[in-house]
Amino acid sequence: MVPILETEYAQLTLDQELSVLKLIWKEECVSETYRFVYENILDLCKKTTVRFYIADIRKLGLISQSDRKWLQTKVIPKLFKSGMEKIGTIVDGDVYTQRHLSHINQGVKGSENIKQFGRLEEAIRWFKDE
Repeated sequence: MVPILETEYAQLTLDQELSVLKLIWKEECVSETYRFVYENILDLCKKTTVRFYIADIRKLGLISQSDRKWLQTKVIPKLFKSGMEKIGTIVDGDVYTQRHLSHINQGVKGSENIKQFGRLEEAIRWFKDE
C-alpha cells in the first residue's frame, strides 16, 4: 500500500498490485475537508490508472445535500471517465446511510458498477470477479 493522503479525517492509500484506491473516513468532517479529499482523489486519477475505488464511510456520517449532489454529478462521473471500473462502499447496517447512498447512485451513469459491502474483503472479491 502506497500512502497518498493522511489527515485527521481521512486516510487514502493505493494498492498498485490490485489497482485499488482505498479511502477510509476516520470521522465526520466539514464540507471543505470532504471536497479536499475528493479533489485529491480526482487529481490522482488524472495521473495514474486505477481500476477500482473503495470508500469506507462507516465513520463519515451523513454528508450535506450539496456535497451529495457534487459527488453524484461531478466526482463519480469523473472517476468512471478516468478509467475506474468499479466503485465499492463499506457501510454499516444503518438504514439512513443505505438510503443516502441509494440517492447518490440514482441517475449516475455506471451505477451498476457501484456496490455496497459490509467488509473490505467482500469488495476486493467483487473487484477480482471480472
